[in-house]
Amino acid sequence: MIPRSAPTARWSLTTRVTAASVVLLGLLLVADVAIDKQSTGDWRTAEVRHTVDTGEAVAGMVDEFARNLEASLLTLSYGLADKQTIDQGSAGPALAGLSREIDLQPGLFVLATDPAGRIVASASGANIGLDLSSRPYMRSLMGGAPEVWGPAVPGLQTGAVTLTYGRDVRTLDGTLRGYLITAFYPTSLVSRFSPRIPEDAGVTIVDGQGLTLFSTQQPDLAEQRDLSARPEVQAALRGEVARIKSAPDLVGTERTYGVVAPVPGPGWAVAFTRPLAPLEATVRDQFLLQAGLIAAASIAVAILLALTIRHVVGPLRSLADTAGAVARGERAPKSFVHGGREVRELGQAIEAMARAVGDREESLRRDLSRRRVLAETSAAFAAAGTNLQEELQTVSRLVSRYVGEGCNVFLLSKDHAWLEPAVIYHPAPKVQALVADWLQSAPVPIGEELAGRAASTGVPVVMTDVIEEAKSIVSAARHEHFGAIGMRAYVAVRIAARDRTIGVLTAWRTTPTPYTADEVSLLEEIAVHAGVNIENAQLIEDVREHAATAERAVHLQEEFTTQIAHDLLNPLASIKAAAQLTLRQVARGSLDVEQLQTDMHALELSATKAANEVGRALELARTHAQQQPELNRTPIDLVELVEEAVEGARRMSTRHHVVCETRYTFVTGEWDRERLMQVLDNLLSNAIKYSPAGGTVHVGLDTESRDAKDWAVIDVRDEGIGIPELALPHIFDRFYRAENATRFAGTGVGLSSVRQVVEAHGGTIEVSSEEGKGSVFTVRLPAESLRVVEEGATVKDQPTEPAAVLSD
Repeated sequence: MIPRSAPTARWSLTTRVTAASVVLLGLLLVADVAIDKQSTGDWRTAEVRHTVDTGEAVAGMVDEFARNLEASLLTLSYGLADKQTIDQGSAGPALAGLSREIDLQPGLFVLATDPAGRIVASASGANIGLDLSSRPYMRSLMGGAPEVWGPAVPGLQTGAVTLTYGRDVRTLDGTLRGYLITAFYPTSLVSRFSPRIPEDAGVTIVDGQGLTLFSTQQPDLAEQRDLSARPEVQAALRGEVARIKSAPDLVGTERTYGVVAPVPGPGWAVAFTRPLAPLEATVRDQFLLQAGLIAAASIAVAILLALTIRHVVGPLRSLADTAGAVARGERAPKSFVHGGREVRELGQAIEAMARAVGDREESLRRDLSRRRVLAETSAAFAAAGTNLQEELQTVSRLVSRYVGEGCNVFLLSKDHAWLEPAVIYHPAPKVQALVADWLQSAPVPIGEELAGRAASTGVPVVMTDVIEEAKSIVSAARHEHFGAIGMRAYVAVRIAARDRTIGVLTAWRTTPTPYTADEVSLLEEIAVHAGVNIENAQLIEDVREHAATAERAVHLQEEFTTQIAHDLLNPLASIKAAAQLTLRQVARGSLDVEQLQTDMHALELSATKAANEVGRALELARTHAQQQPELNRTPIDLVELVEEAVEGARRMSTRHHVVCETRYTFVTGEWDRERLMQVLDNLLSNAIKYSPAGGTVHVGLDTESRDAKDWAVIDVRDEGIGIPELALPHIFDRFYRAENATRFAGTGVGLSSVRQVVEAHGGTIEVSSEEGKGSVFTVRLPAESLRVVEEGATVKDQPTEPAAVLSD
């Protein structure tokens, strides 16, 4: 319980709230001032950036003008070079046209001089005969420079500062015909940019030596200044854009900001600056204005807040006492809901808070109960250890107790296609037996019905009345079972481990009491714990099974070695007896040639049998080491090889009819003859051995095209005992033998060796079988150089049948 707090003699609630509000307003005022200062600083930065951008644009326009002027004079020089004479009549119109094209009036002069520097033509027709040879730019041109941007000089007639550009006029063979000169007032050039230039901005043009050519602050160029020492000018003459944040003006003393930008065409630099003092004054005035407005607003808010607190403080005391009662767990009285709208809303909020506290306590109780269940689950799993069945029984009992009332645990089948019931539990034995009967008789397919959907999607399946809701989902038989049991509420959740489905956990009730979200969540958590423990138990069981398999393999290997030794003794004894008998006949002189041939034939058969037994032993050793066989590939005819294997199989049994079916005269390829003969002998001997009642063994040879390759296809089909369905996936495993084959002698290594040989050739082997009806083994080998018999033809000297059958 939370004790009631004793009244304090310190500041009243009104004073404390007012003081806190004043402090808060003060902090807000400081924050607003800082924000406004930052805002004015951003405005100042934006203004500087705009000035820099304008300066770069002015420099770009100057450079564009200079390049256009250079290009125009170059074009004009080509046009005048071929003139017989350059005078006012031949060159004047072109000079006038160039003057109009450049459009820098007033203040643009376009002239043509002879090689001696005298004007022979002009755009206006004036100044003909005027000698310009003493001008600095003329001295550079007459000195051999093909073009030149002259320094700023006073005009000969007006005395105003002019900038000049000149270039020579030469014929194709290099003969000098004269010079083209343009002179213009810088003020006229700058006036072209005046709409973009603020009134207080200054523009200064500097030549490549760092000397001022023009400045709007000193348009008469009373003093040509050397600015080459200024870092900004140096940077611009190097081709860089140099910003001026706060520095004395290039031609004055006032502090300015702006930019010095390069003009690459003539090799100049343009400085664009504005006075810093007006900008700083504007920034300061803006900041002071905003700060004053914020302060006035804060004071007004503080006064209004103080008045509001005085009005609210009385009901607040009552609300504080009520909140304390709620915190102590007491029932909140409703007498405090009085006063203004805000107070009533606050009272309602406290009532809501009381309900929320109660709900939270209930949630904590449920969570504590959940934790107890999970703790008991973990303890039960630990007690069960690695006994899978005991673990599943533990899961079912816990679910029945805490989630209720019945519980089924399904595990995924080995082929991942079905859910197989592992545990079925219900407190009533009769109900449990009834559920077990229909579940064990009809496994649940993955993705179908209720548990199958939970397994495939991972989303819990929850139903309040499964009899009504599952009509269109489950089979009619399953629906009848639901009704017979009286099953109503139902839930199924997936059991998974490492994001892999291993089963489904279901719970159900015979009452239509729906499963709550908390119960479903608890069931999911139990399924998570169960998944981990089930997977661990299955892994341990798999390890034990593999260990048993390995032990059986060792036992089979020992049996095989004993059998090989025994089988070798018989042919060796026959060989020895035949040799001794022949030696005695030779000693007596009674050797019969026909009898000798018979004995030698028997001797050859015994030696062959012994060699085969040795080969089986070597193949076992290689298979045990899991080594790929070494191939000796040579060109061979597969048709001939199959026929030879068939002939050998015919000699093995008189009770079997061995036939060979093919429509080819030959099929050639690069294969290992002995290894393929081993494959055919093994398949044929198995077909005969596992057909104890006799019958026909068919050997088919065909071809097919697949994956852009030609394949030779060999089928060996018998009518024997067949292979059980569950044994088919393991029939090529080393030492594996199907249950129905254990009564026949064998070791389970033959088909494993066959698969290794086929895969070493780049081929495949498949089997299809039905127990009691025989088996078909299909070998596919890469083939080349096929020749197909024409339709209607025969094979191997049998002229009457289109599909030849070689039989005994």
